[in-house]
Amino acid sequence: MSRIAYVLLSLLILTAFAPIAPLLSNASISINGHVPTADATVDSSGGCNHGSLDSGDCRATKTPTRTAIATDEATEIVDCDGDGGTNPNDDHCTATPTHTPTATPNACQITQPTTEAADFSNIATGGSVQGLGMVAPDLNITAQGAAVKVVEGADPWAFTGDSSGTPTTGNPTGAPIKNGDIAAGGGFSNVDASANRQPQDYTFTFTPGVLVSDFSLHMLDFGDWNPSTSTLHSIGLTGYDANNVVVAQQTLSYTTPADSLPTSSDLYGNLQMSGDAMTALSGQPGNWTWHISGQGIVKISLVSDAGFDPAIAFDGLTFTANCP
Repeated sequence: MSRIAYVLLSLLILTAFAPIAPLLSNASISINGHVPTADATVDSSGGCNHGSLDSGDCRATKTPTRTAIATDEATEIVDCDGDGGTNPNDDHCTATPTHTPTATPNACQITQPTTEAADFSNIATGGSVQGLGMVAPDLNITAQGAAVKVVEGADPWAFTGDSSGTPTTGNPTGAPIKNGDIAAGGGFSNVDASANRQPQDYTFTFTPGVLVSDFSLHMLDFGDWNPSTSTLHSIGLTGYDANNVVVAQQTLSYTTPADSLPTSSDLYGNLQMSGDAMTALSGQPGNWTWHISGQGIVKISLVSDAGFDPAIAFDGLTFTANCP
């Protein structure tokens, strides 16, 4: 090629690349994964020769190491730009937070078997007895209706004591008494059930984690009124474990003629006497004590199956509780 042709070709090449020259002047050359800085030179092996410069002037272009930076936040901050976390404000990627479930502590605080007794003294007459801790620290009473505190001789009127009019030690005049012979501190009754002629069914549960091994409940005035005129009368108390398996059970059952005010029965004679709170002997329907025992009881149900008496009340509730 002649000298003139060579000069012309050089001018043509320079003219063609002139528009991209500014871009090339700002570009960085990467050699073997290294980007040399202005002061760094490239040796014959393709590596970085930093001279007196530190290694920070020749940075690797590989993906930075994700170094976790400890923070007080629930979300873990990740060192996304590989600077060792010296400036966490520029670490904009975050790891998925790890949630460690917190175990629910056992609510049972009993250190040894303890007998608890229902105390109605802090409940106003007519006040509700339902809810955990209302009458005993670990007891919850539930009823289908208004289970309230009742006392002798006052409203709410759950039943009439000594309705036969026969003088007794507790009622020497023989006159009917509202809620006669209920405990001095009071007891409870579902007055809605009594007024509506419905059975008084209850569920007794306990603080989560508490296990009951013994349960006792006094029932008053059952049997002297038979509004359904049923001939079969059956009511039962049943204790269940956490798997709803029956642990213990007690049943009161007998038969009478189809009378609303029965005066005879197959087991308890004249129910106007044996079914009245003030004339019944201990162990008769009108003066009956429920008592079951067994290990691991968490729920107790009192259910009338047939021939119920709606006008009844309860007192003397005690139970023995412990933790697993």
